[in-house]
Amino acid sequence: YNNAKSIGVIVTEVDGKRVDGLPLKTISQMVSAAQRPLNIKFRDPSLFFQLLDSTDGPPKRKITTSYLPANTRFPGAPEQVITVERLQMPPAEERTRAAQMLDVMEIQYAAQVVSSPAKIWSGDTTRVVDSSAERAPPGTSSRSIYYILGQQNGPPGKFPPGWDLTLRGMVVGEKRRITLPFSLAYDMKGDKLHGIPPFATMVYTVKLLSLT
Repeated sequence: YNNAKSIGVIVTEVDGKRVDGLPLKTISQMVSAAQRPLNIKFRDPSLFFQLLDSTDGPPKRKITTSYLPANTRFPGAPEQVITVERLQMPPAEERTRAAQMLDVMEIQYAAQVVSSPAKIWSGDTTRVVDSSAERAPPGTSSRSIYYILGQQNGPPGKFPPGWDLTLRGMVVGEKRRITLPFSLAYDMKGDKLHGIPPFATMVYTVKLLSLT
């Protein structure tokens, strides 16, 4: 357990009890009080980010992880699942630089709602509710936007916070399909302007055109 704290892994279960979102002090007390032998389940976020690096060995086509938000307002809420699929990759010799925090990414993207419990949602999973073509400045031929990784540039809610997790490691010419749970997209409120309902699970198809 002490090693887990030092290397940054996350304790998710103590003797079958889910502890995501609990204060570290509370988890430590549970571990100390539990009978032995003791089963502790961990999650290592660094492995997820390592797998996202498209310059590091043969890229894995599909990467999935899950978490429970630390500030969850819903007791008993299910884990939130994040999925990244690589749809298109440049040749290996061209994959020399991966996107890192504070890089400026020129991207094309399209967004769709794939599920929501909200009654106002039409249930149409094929409709594009947001895209770079819509947000691109007038006269931009590539229909792309610029995004600073890790900065959430733009007005609050303009882009989903999940981008800062899932666009890491992209290389120029790569295209990804990213599935984000509501907590990493538009949360409980949704986005009325684009017709995104509350608690919406979102899918983004993103292509990286340039990186600076």
